[in-house]
Amino acid sequence: MAKASGIAAGSLLGLFGLAAGYLSQYAFNVSAARVISSPNLAGKLFQTIAFAQFLAIVGRAGLDRVSLRTFGAAHGKHNGEDLVGIWRRITLWVVGLSTLVALLAFWQRHWLLGILKLPVANPYLPLLFFATPFLAMSFTSSQALRGVGWIGKATLAQLTLVFAPPAIVIAILKLAYGSIELSTLIGIWLFSTIIAAVAGYFWTQNGLRRAVPKADVEIQLSPLQGSRRIPSGAFNFFLLGLLGYTHSGLEIILLGAWSNTVEVTRYIASARTAMFVGLGLVAIASVLGRLYAAAHARQDHEEMKTVLGKAGRWALSFAVVSGGCLLLGHQLIIDLFGINFPNALPCFGAILVGHTVNAGAGGLFLLLQMTGNERASTVCLVVATAIGLVAYWFLIPLFGSVGAAAGLSVLIITWNVLMALVSKRALNLQPFSPKLWPSLLVLMAAYFVAEWTNPVGFGAILAVAIYFVVAVALVWKFYLIPAEREAIANSIKRLRGRSSAQV
Repeated sequence: MAKASGIAAGSLLGLFGLAAGYLSQYAFNVSAARVISSPNLAGKLFQTIAFAQFLAIVGRAGLDRVSLRTFGAAHGKHNGEDLVGIWRRITLWVVGLSTLVALLAFWQRHWLLGILKLPVANPYLPLLFFATPFLAMSFTSSQALRGVGWIGKATLAQLTLVFAPPAIVIAILKLAYGSIELSTLIGIWLFSTIIAAVAGYFWTQNGLRRAVPKADVEIQLSPLQGSRRIPSGAFNFFLLGLLGYTHSGLEIILLGAWSNTVEVTRYIASARTAMFVGLGLVAIASVLGRLYAAAHARQDHEEMKTVLGKAGRWALSFAVVSGGCLLLGHQLIIDLFGINFPNALPCFGAILVGHTVNAGAGGLFLLLQMTGNERASTVCLVVATAIGLVAYWFLIPLFGSVGAAAGLSVLIITWNVLMALVSKRALNLQPFSPKLWPSLLVLMAAYFVAEWTNPVGFGAILAVAIYFVVAVALVWKFYLIPAEREAIANSIKRLRGRSSAQV
């Protein structure tokens, strides 16, 4: 049996993998915005891709979370009875449903493009709808791979293989020909989604066979284990995935519909960059789902409590270090997109509040979903989404991209507060890390410094470097516990010893 990495090693691996994945997505956005000379047309492309990702959520119908919980619990109990068969059935359902969704969307493309205020006569944008089955397969594979502890390949399937190849190809074509047609760009991205889907499927099938062998003593994994049906919970997970899209795409569509596509390009520049602040929690979440599912399967309440507290502290540590650097160096990043963005700092600041609160919650969404409380999590998200839509309705027409960022933070904070109440009542857990408020104060100080000094060029680089050193010192002293500091110090000593031995 291939042993899965623990929370520290797995989180570090997830951090590197997700950093590569988000950098790939970021590189694709930058290269596409550079190749498409019109910010308006670039915004339309990003808006259509966001809608294709929404269709993929509908197409996978919650089966991605079913696979994560099922395979995570099996890994915790060391029981892999019939998991390959379950994976194949899940894949067939995902492929069938997502293909049907893509065909229906393409059939009604004129109506859908009209609602989204996209050019109805454009023959190429609707082709992005056919990425739906492959996006759905890639994300389902990534969740299954996380369940069995294959964190690196999970991030490759979810992000890197989808966005890195087209970013590289676009850059090469840009150097060779100077410009690229929209149809060529779309074809390159579609081909990349196919590669990611095929690779993810075979990685998952291989991972289930190697990482979760069959148990000597049969352990009942779920009421539907051994039947021809798929394990329960798909409907609630489907609603969670559908509503969870409001965290990562709906505001882009609404921004294009209620404001203009130039604001979409500006928002993409800030929102996709700000995602790096939440990368710490996302990286930790790469292993959290498996750990929560395994602890719940063993009824180990103390382990859940320990993992939740550790996840919150580590995620906030990353948010403090990266968030302040982002605020102080935001203009350097915006310049990469080659667009005028007069309200970039308020947009970054608004998004960071939501990401920081989400980090301080320590992955509550996974805790509830992996412990059989997905229905309560769904209700919390329904209420938060309703409040978020009201916030979008008021803020986007008035403030454009800044309003979309503020509305997103309102939605994220509301959802986490509601989930905190549920976890306190149902699991008797203290959800929010005590380091949350100090983290928000540190980031607020960085925001005001950036507002007052407006660092650009070399001044921005110097400000980021100074803040990074100070923030790392704060995290080391006040966020990490002595045992963690000692473990890190010992790891550094071992690395130095190996380097000296090689020399």
